[in-house]
Formats: sequence, C-alpha cells, structure tokens
Amino acid sequence: MRARTLHTYAWWITKFSEFCGGALTKECFEKKTHEFIEHLKREGYAPSTIRTAYAAIKMYAEGYGVNLRLTNLPPVEEKIPDYLEEEEVKKLIDGTLCLCSKAIIALLYDCALRVGELIELNVEDVDLKDRTIFVRGREKSRSPQRLPMSEKTAEILERYIKESGLESGPLFPSSSSNGRITNYGVYCVVRSWGEYILGKKVNPRMLRHTAAVVLRRRGVDMESIRDFLGLKTDATTRRYARLVPTELKNIPPRL
Repeated sequence: MRARTLHTYAWWITKFSEFCGGALTKECFEKKTHEFIEHLKREGYAPSTIRTAYAAIKMYAEGYGVNLRLTNLPPVEEKIPDYLEEEEVKKLIDGTLCLCSKAIIALLYDCALRVGELIELNVEDVDLKDRTIFVRGREKSRSPQRLPMSEKTAEILERYIKESGLESGPLFPSSSSNGRITNYGVYCVVRSWGEYILGKKVNPRMLRHTAAVVLRRRGVDMESIRDFLGLKTDATTRRYARLVPTELKNIPPRL
C-alpha cells in the first residue's frame, strides 16, 4: 500500500474515532460504522470518498477481529477522466522554459507515471542509451518495471541531468526532509506551467490520462495500456475505451 493511501486511511480513522467519542473498540466498529457512513452521506461527501473512508475503517476493524459487511455504501459513478489533446501536451512541453519542470512534465506524460513513481526516481534509474527508466513499486505487479521513453524525452533528461550536475540519488532533488521533490511540488510545476502556456488548469493525473488516450487512439490494445500504466484491473482501463469509441474501426487487423 502506498504511503499516501496509508496517510489518507489514518486521517479517516481519526475522524471515525472522533465520531465514536475518542475511543475505538470492537463494539464501536460493529455498531457505529453504519451510522458514520450515513453521517458522511448527510454531510454531502462524494460516494468515492465515502468508500475510501469505509475501506480504512474495514481494514482497521480487522485488527479487532471484526469483519465489516455494509449494505448502505453509495454507488460510485465511474467518471470519465480529464485529459489534454496531444497537440496541447506538445505545446506544454515545448513551452516550458525551466529545464527541470520540462523534464517532470515530459516524464509524467511520456511514461504515464504516477506522481509517487516520479518522486521515487533516481538518476541511476535512467538509461539514456536504451531510452528507458526503471519504475519502483511495481516489483510485485504484472506491469513492466522498466518503461520506454521517446527520443525527445530522453534528450530533455540528458540535458537536465548534465546541466544539473546530477550523478546519483534523487532525479528531482529538493530541500524536503527526504531530499526529493514533494507531491505538492510536482502539482505546482504542472499547474503553474499549464495555466501559463495553455491557460487552463492541468494536473499530473491529466498527463497520465492523456498518455492512455493517445495510445488508445493509435490502436494499442487495452491489455498493453493496462500494463504500461501499471493498473491492476481491467475495469479501470476500460474507461479509456469509452473515450475513443469511434477510433475502434481504425485499429489495423491483427491476423
């Protein structure tokens, strides 16, 4: 489980504890969880947020020997992800003046990286000769650990590493406690350049979604897209098929 998810779960357990009066007991999980979910509904929380809260409580309850099974969880409507057009991404990358920011945006899009995966990259993970990067955190998944990058992204990275004088350690160092750029730092980079160049709100996840849409439009099969993005289920990948339904007829024959 990712550190960010654990942090979110811990926050919800704190909220649930406050709802229960400050003390968590087996009886509290058994009798108060249903009430807490109804409370979140009344407060107007999104169904996906409520389900995240429930997942946190359910995981914590198992430590008390409680196996929660609720029937009052709200259904979640699968949202169509926001994405950019391919020309917009090219304009964004070309127009970004800061070399470090350019490298961040290029990697997020070209390799469809999650923010956490980008943050964990080290200089040693970049193979400029083979034009690949090693992505940490996928060792136990069926997804490839080493991802290809375009010639353009490789050139940007080569310039960035050379001009920054980086030899080892974090690919995007900062003055944070662990010496790496933070989640907030990555979001600020993408958001600020997106507003400056495209005049719209852009976030790192949009770049990842855009990569998937572009691959789908080029006829790449859904299984390959799933593996490239490091997704665990086909259900998450299917939303990209709905984004470009008219493109299916353009996929070349496989036989």
